[in-house]
Amino acid sequence: MEKSCTLDIGGKKMIFSTGKIARLANSVLVKFGGNGVLITAVMNQNPSGNTDFFPLVVDVEERMYAAGKIPGGFFKREGRASDKAILNSRLTDRPLRPLFDKYIRNEVQLIGTVISFDQINPYDISVINGASIALYISDIPFEEPIGAVRIGKVGENWIINPDYSEIEESIIDIVVAGTEDAILMVEAGGKEVSEEITLEAIERAHTEIKKIVDFQKEFKKIAGKEKKQTINFELNKDVEKKVRELAERRIQEVLDDIVKYSGDDKNKALLDNTSRGYFQDKIMIIKEEIGRELDSEFPEDKERVYKFYLKNTKNINNWDLVDLSADKIVGKYLLEKNDISILRKLAKSKMLWERRIAILATFQFIKNGRYKECFEIVEMLLNDKEDLIHKATGWMLREVGKRVSEAKEEEFLLKHYKTMPRTMLRYAIERFSKKKRRKYLK
Repeated sequence: MEKSCTLDIGGKKMIFSTGKIARLANSVLVKFGGNGVLITAVMNQNPSGNTDFFPLVVDVEERMYAAGKIPGGFFKREGRASDKAILNSRLTDRPLRPLFDKYIRNEVQLIGTVISFDQINPYDISVINGASIALYISDIPFEEPIGAVRIGKVGENWIINPDYSEIEESIIDIVVAGTEDAILMVEAGGKEVSEEITLEAIERAHTEIKKIVDFQKEFKKIAGKEKKQTINFELNKDVEKKVRELAERRIQEVLDDIVKYSGDDKNKALLDNTSRGYFQDKIMIIKEEIGRELDSEFPEDKERVYKFYLKNTKNINNWDLVDLSADKIVGKYLLEKNDISILRKLAKSKMLWERRIAILATFQFIKNGRYKECFEIVEMLLNDKEDLIHKATGWMLREVGKRVSEAKEEEFLLKHYKTMPRTMLRYAIERFSKKKRRKYLK
């Protein structure tokens, strides 16, 4: 039986219906203007074997017939996915993936098929909202719906979900997706718009997102299914305990060596003559040694071993270093020694991973009221080229104000904000009032 509801977004109607097309799947047909997008969501009944991640596939399928065209000439069939379809798949994946339980191992496929395209309105917003509602009313374990809108501004007028002609005239084109409590994804372009306009666009978008989320909750009452129970991956507590026992002791030994070599001119070269940096090289060796020990001690539990330890340490872009305990160990070690020479060395390192360790370890000093060490490390990182380092140091400055002294934080900002990287400054002043933020950003 077909069930349908209409949502008004910025004076434009978006119609959602289910129960008529693709009834064997969890399907939703989304109509917006002359566009029609069919979203289908299915989940494998059994968990995938030997998989250490949540297997989610999001695919947007464009069809020539949607625009009233038939492929002709040499190629008489549909070709590979267009760049736009691939980007829209990613645009849909980004806000949805974090809302699933990361320990689910049942494969989930989410397919959006464009069956009608009026060439006036973009269809990407329909795909994101349709994907959320298809998952939310389905039997797939997805408990928190999202909404998505595009915001434009022509002259002094803000436009919700503008068409292509309005996007051309608009000074900003921003797509925002999120839950009723938080923003999850922002994709934006603009004609040199100010930060105030961008922030206002996000705020307006979130107001509309809340309406979309409320609509989905009401739609679930009339079309929702009972959620299935899945057998999720579980972390073996014995493996976790063993990893911490083996890793912490060996990392402390490496730190002792760094302190010893730093004070000895003959051995100081050992710290610099390594391919990735002395600390990281030693961590890689420790990882391999512990991996072999865990394989022999837990032969039937290899997936949990790799999930907890090996995977989280081999990727230098992974911020989840708490699992390794490296940041806490370094910070506590230096507090006990009352010496930040290692922190200085890590902050000066050419390796991004080691500079991140320096930032995370400095947080231990902040928690103990030691803001001077924090400011020293931030000053060393002011000229860093990595955007992620800027974000982390800005976050660290914010923590100084929250935990130690807001006055000290502002004193430091007034001294350095003119030369501070923009991203670092934005993160540092994030909790300030709008009036105070303008003082630093003007």
